Amino acid sequence: MAILRGLLVFFVLFGSITSGNTQKVTEEPGPPTAVEVVDVGQRNISVNVTDTDTPNGDIIGYHFRIMYKLYPDEMEYMVKTDFLNKMNSNIYVLERHIYPGAQYKIEVFTGNDAFNSSSNVTLQDITTMPDTPGQVDEHTPSYINQSTTSTVILWHRPSHPNGNMKAYKAVLESGPDITNCRNYYLCFDVCNDTLLGPPNDTCTISNDTTLMENQKRMSLLVDNLRLGTTYTLSVVGYNEAGEGKIPRLISLTTKSIKPDPVNLGTFDFDTSRRVVTWNSPPFPGEDLKYRVSLEDALKGGVVSRSTTSDSSFSLPSRLRNYYNYTTVVVAHTSAGAANPSRYHFTTPYAGKLGAPQGTKIIEYACERIKITWFEPDVRIRNGPITGYKFKNKVGNEVWTFTISRPEFWATQSKQFNHYLDIKQLTSYSIEIYAFSSLSNQGGNIFTIRTFRSSECPKGDTPEIVAIIFAFLVLLGICLAVIFVYRKKVR
Repeated sequence: MAILRGLLVFFVLFGSITSGNTQKVTEEPGPPTAVEVVDVGQRNISVNVTDTDTPNGDIIGYHFRIMYKLYPDEMEYMVKTDFLNKMNSNIYVLERHIYPGAQYKIEVFTGNDAFNSSSNVTLQDITTMPDTPGQVDEHTPSYINQSTTSTVILWHRPSHPNGNMKAYKAVLESGPDITNCRNYYLCFDVCNDTLLGPPNDTCTISNDTTLMENQKRMSLLVDNLRLGTTYTLSVVGYNEAGEGKIPRLISLTTKSIKPDPVNLGTFDFDTSRRVVTWNSPPFPGEDLKYRVSLEDALKGGVVSRSTTSDSSFSLPSRLRNYYNYTTVVVAHTSAGAANPSRYHFTTPYAGKLGAPQGTKIIEYACERIKITWFEPDVRIRNGPITGYKFKNKVGNEVWTFTISRPEFWATQSKQFNHYLDIKQLTSYSIEIYAFSSLSNQGGNIFTIRTFRSSECPKGDTPEIVAIIFAFLVLLGICLAVIFVYRKKVR
């Protein structure tokens, strides 16, 4: 603006010099002779300005000092300035800083090609035409006094009321257990039919609250709600021009309660989908979640952890077959956590049974061998082992060892012994594998040893028997002689 004025002064002086007039402007102009308001709209004010009798130069325009209040209870005016160039018409239209339904005072100053007038003409008590109010202002926090069934929502009056605020309407349009929308009205006076709407309005009028004049912060109790649930209300203001066009959305959440533990009787293990499911406890709130951990029930330790809002848990893909696990489920909300629920289950048998370990022959004879071995580690048994089979790979012999009292999930591998009757001078390649009479599974084969049996000693047995018999006869004769001798001595 200063640059514009400088250029105007330069051109005026330049024109004066070229015309032979070298007189310079050295005095400020006088104020306008008269100023009157000729039209007031929502966002414009038109004034008729009569030029001053003492311009002391060329009048280049008018400066306007615009003071306004958007609310009548504001202590100070907001102050803005504007400048409009001199026009052939005396009508000047102010549009900058002009808002609907606001109170204005306007001071008008004359501007010549060098100075502004130090005095002015003041227009008082101008009120623009109202328009529907702007969006209500957000309050932080948006709600207080939270309970399981009700909450108080908060908001500020609009920054731009665009008139005199008459009322507010909050609408709870939908949500759990809400069959019809609810209207809440807050009025500075009695809520009239214009605010309440036509008779065919389908919303239920839940309450009718009276506000204080010029109230800055509004509060509304919203009740009869479900616990632990989030709702959204739309809030608009009303003034003499009608209902606001831009609603403010305000969310509220009622309090949750601490959930009950998950009922153990509702757990289920779907072996085909490999999913553990359970029934949710009685509704404690929408923020219900589950902390789930999968534990190794035999060796101990946590296999996996997760948090879910679903009442199901998909098992990791790489779990051991025919193995015991524990699913620990802890239901929790923002109000606290329930006691853990522990569900034990066994994965299905699959694949081949585990191979025995530590297998060896510890006694060897020409017609019999003794074999000892340990059962597979519990983590790789893959099924219910009920016994073991021995097979001669180079012959047709098959031996069976049945476990009398199998312990399918013993964490300490048991040791077993078994004797096999074999033939003399025969080649053997002994294999051992587990079998199950319950799951019809085959076992992983383990080769113990390849050998050829020896020939048993023969031909000396009758001679040895005769020698022993003769020795016994001789011993009997000696004992009889000793007995007779002792008797004669007595």
